[in-house]
Amino acid sequence: MSIFVLSSVLLTMTASAVSAQAPLNQPAVAYPQTNVLTQLLNAVTGQETDKRTRFVIGLRKPTTHRIRTLDNPRRVIIEMPKVAVSLPKVPPGGHGLVTAVRAGNTLPGQTSVIVNVAEPVKVEYSAVKPAANGTARLEVIIGPVKPVQKTAAFDTSGLSRLGVGVQPPVPQPATSDLPERSKGYRPLIVLDPGHGGRDSGARKFGVSEKDVVLAFANVLRKNLVSTGRYNVEMTHDSDVFVSLDRRREFAEEKRAALFIAIHADYANSRAEGATIYSLRKRVADSLRRAAADEAASEVLSDRVMRFVSAKPNDLDAVQGILGDLAQREVHVNLERTNVFTRFAIDQMGAATTMRSKPHREAAFAVLKTAKVPSVLIELAYVSNRRDAARLQSERWRNQVAGSLVTAIDKYFAHSLSQIPH
Repeated sequence: MSIFVLSSVLLTMTASAVSAQAPLNQPAVAYPQTNVLTQLLNAVTGQETDKRTRFVIGLRKPTTHRIRTLDNPRRVIIEMPKVAVSLPKVPPGGHGLVTAVRAGNTLPGQTSVIVNVAEPVKVEYSAVKPAANGTARLEVIIGPVKPVQKTAAFDTSGLSRLGVGVQPPVPQPATSDLPERSKGYRPLIVLDPGHGGRDSGARKFGVSEKDVVLAFANVLRKNLVSTGRYNVEMTHDSDVFVSLDRRREFAEEKRAALFIAIHADYANSRAEGATIYSLRKRVADSLRRAAADEAASEVLSDRVMRFVSAKPNDLDAVQGILGDLAQREVHVNLERTNVFTRFAIDQMGAATTMRSKPHREAAFAVLKTAKVPSVLIELAYVSNRRDAARLQSERWRNQVAGSLVTAIDKYFAHSLSQIPH
């Protein structure tokens, strides 16, 4: 019984950890698609059957998904909201077009399945179908991209005699247009323009911090949304006051994949340029310890607590596992924060002036979160005449916002590439 409790806890905490420990009712296997319907499809479209491959992924529950393909390296990437998965077992040397399959949590709240393929492929079909006991399965059919010489015209008049009353659908390649992408999973980015309402922030040279950072956040949101790759929300999109704690809580409640606080700086010196702040290490260590202490009360239900409390050794073991997992989550989020910071500095440096040491640590209230990768960007100094002019320039806003979009793209691509082979 204690094993069941531990498995349940792990399912709650992470999808990748349970792939081998929580088998689903539906088998997940990779095998060539050779049923009657596929043979008819091949005859109608003139495509060969020997390389088309169908594989099935078991899911703990039905969910949405997005599929895309890469040529270098050759992969099929399936992105879903966080869910436990049971992967196909691919034999050594591969099976059909599939050479390997693996899964991991690339971002908070997201599960990605990476399918290595032997040659360039297109996704011909994918669908999530219900299975027993509330579980589900994701069926995917892939085929080679290289066109095959069509055979002679096929007589479809006898299809109904084979139990198919209508012409079967023609396989379609994976699409990447915006409407199709909007159906799948997109990571959520929360933007937090600083100050607002009665809190104007720094002011000089005719610049009010709350106004310029709100204007910049709106431009950045527009640019991010236009890519079709992200969901974007703001802690506020008008001139209102929002407390610091509420800003941080908003990102945590939304389970944001990235939280970006946007400010403008002030100094009694000639300081100029942008700075990016992440959470001070000492504060991060404190959060890691606090997360371990709170993990059991947040995750274990009263019923489970009553059960394991009767066995002190079991309770200690469960709480220890939860504490380790919670601390690991904090550590992973801090690592992700540092990765994004490096990309942001590289890209912003080509669009605007940066401080001599642009990455700094601080204990800002909005960064004190254990649940979300978070940074605070000081765009420029209102106390510097050149920076003040930049902050009011629409062209400058678009340039810097564009550099951050590129940094965000690189960050999420890097996160995907870190799933172990």
